[in-house]
Amino acid sequence: MAGREQPDQASSEMANAMLRLDMAITEHGTPLHKPLADAARNRRTIPTGIEDHILYPGNPRANSLLWIPDRIMEPQTLARFMGFVSSGRLDDGRQTALPRPTEEELLKLLEPMSAWAPTPYNQSDRSTMHEMMVRIGSYEDSARLVSISKELHFMKARLWDGIVPMSDRRWKDLDLDHSDNFAIACQFIIAVTNVFHYLNHKIIKDHLRQTSNLISDHLKVFEEALNANRRAASSDSTYEHISVTGLWHEYISTHYKVISNRAHSWVVEHIDRLRNPILAELATYQPASPSQQHDAHQWTLTNKLHDLLENGAQADYTIFIPTDGYRGDALPAMEAQPLTEQDNAGFREQPIAWDASFLRRRAAYAGRLRYLSRVHQYNDMADVGVFPGNLPPMNDPSDIIRVARAQVTAQAQARAELRGEPEPLGLDLWLTRAKNSAQSGGFQWGYVAYRLNHEHNEGQWAYFKERFEADAADWCEGVAGIDELRRLAKIHWRDGKELGIEDGDIEAAKAHFKNSFASENPPEKVCHDLFLVADGDTITSYIKPNVANAGFITVVDAPFDPNDVDDCVKHESPGYSGSVRVLGRLLWDDLGAMYQVENQELVDLWPLARHNPALVYEGPMPIPILKDGPETATQSRSVARTLTYLAAAGIVGNYFFGFTG
Repeated sequence: MAGREQPDQASSEMANAMLRLDMAITEHGTPLHKPLADAARNRRTIPTGIEDHILYPGNPRANSLLWIPDRIMEPQTLARFMGFVSSGRLDDGRQTALPRPTEEELLKLLEPMSAWAPTPYNQSDRSTMHEMMVRIGSYEDSARLVSISKELHFMKARLWDGIVPMSDRRWKDLDLDHSDNFAIACQFIIAVTNVFHYLNHKIIKDHLRQTSNLISDHLKVFEEALNANRRAASSDSTYEHISVTGLWHEYISTHYKVISNRAHSWVVEHIDRLRNPILAELATYQPASPSQQHDAHQWTLTNKLHDLLENGAQADYTIFIPTDGYRGDALPAMEAQPLTEQDNAGFREQPIAWDASFLRRRAAYAGRLRYLSRVHQYNDMADVGVFPGNLPPMNDPSDIIRVARAQVTAQAQARAELRGEPEPLGLDLWLTRAKNSAQSGGFQWGYVAYRLNHEHNEGQWAYFKERFEADAADWCEGVAGIDELRRLAKIHWRDGKELGIEDGDIEAAKAHFKNSFASENPPEKVCHDLFLVADGDTITSYIKPNVANAGFITVVDAPFDPNDVDDCVKHESPGYSGSVRVLGRLLWDDLGAMYQVENQELVDLWPLARHNPALVYEGPMPIPILKDGPETATQSRSVARTLTYLAAAGIVGNYFFGFTG
């Protein structure tokens, strides 16, 4: 026994000595750090900053990108807050323990203060809801509106309401697990992390804080008026005090946590699914001969591992929305806190914890990951008895995989220290809201669809219907507990010819659609603002599909009036004419999800569709959305075409830099 312990102790001492020597030499990085970091940025497979997505004076892309004025706090947040106050149910499923107003009291949020509030709270003819909406962003209070790129704005709107960046089905459709599509897969991951880089930017974070605090100030006045009424109605001046400001802080802080955790979970899950086959290939790949250099294929694989490590790191310390400085929060605003000597240390030997300061989180995480990577690497070397004097060649698969796995283990430990263990997520937020609304009279989920083409014969029409309906029905695969939503997810067909509507006459179909709700018994719980059209191109897309022209349906914006297009639509969706082609597979859990949470409308999808050669909305796009639309054939490509382009754009670099350098 003693004979076995001595070598173990000696190995541990050697590992520790090597660790200390490594740390002393690389405390402030290595000469390779900058060139290798630059190589990784040039591969465009890691986040490289958010500034290019914000319209600032001198931005070189100011005249080319489509810029959208961003209300940093999404407007529908206030309606969600009212729903929470009514039900008491927070976004994480918990029930609040705070006292809540009655339904009658809650509705006073929508009434002018002068109509119900006692003196001195009755001086305003506006409702509290009106005051709060002004603060979110309006011509009256535009101080915190920021113009950002369309692609960033679109992803932010999805994540704010808990819609996944991309469904698992869509990920598979695009074959993003394939090694040739690694670069574009990373672009989708980057798009998610960039939303939180934006929300953690010191100016944006302060704007969001100010908006919340101004809302809290208006709610404070409402709260005091409400409690004054309660006091007056009590015969002995005893009453239950209501803290509407407390409810607001509980709601918004919980909402931030839920959407951050969901976004982070999606990123980590997709990093893992990309990394696992790379690790497996790296472990089994055999170079032609032993060498002190990696061969080209090993460089390709280790570059990918580095990029995934970097994406994971940035997601770990970035995907938060802290509430420091918010009314009701114990912490003051932390952005101005200077970094300490410990923050600036190259290695962090002690466990780390969450911090409201982005810069401190980043510094702590970087130092901790660098330290833990070395600890696990040298401990693994001790376990197998590999030390100076008997080191394997640098291209030895066992040595490369040992370093790679040490980094993965280190990252998991640093992540757990900073973020805690992941909590069960449950249903997506939009599905939970849809389920809760499904029994209400106003719930809208199904679609009315018009056949507006008869050039195809009946056999072709039947084939199209079968293919399209099967395509559209394949949504939220494997999700339990949504049977009622699936039952209501129906398409109700109308034949334009039988209704006297000429083929291709969308305006006539629109008139019939609008009149049908007043003159007929409409189908159960169908959408009133959108209907579907199967025209010639739509039918052909299913009868003769190809890579650049996958099956789509034409979706029509029923309220849209082409003779009354406001300036906002002209600026944010130039060229929009009231309809958008949408992939059939996105009908329910993409388009339907956005309409359920009311954060994006059909008009908002048009700029993305315009960048597709067939003018089809394919979901979020990790490419620049141009103001004037695609200018060349190179810029005008579908996601499928973009896959090949981005995969070919990668350049050789090295994964031993940054946090592990």
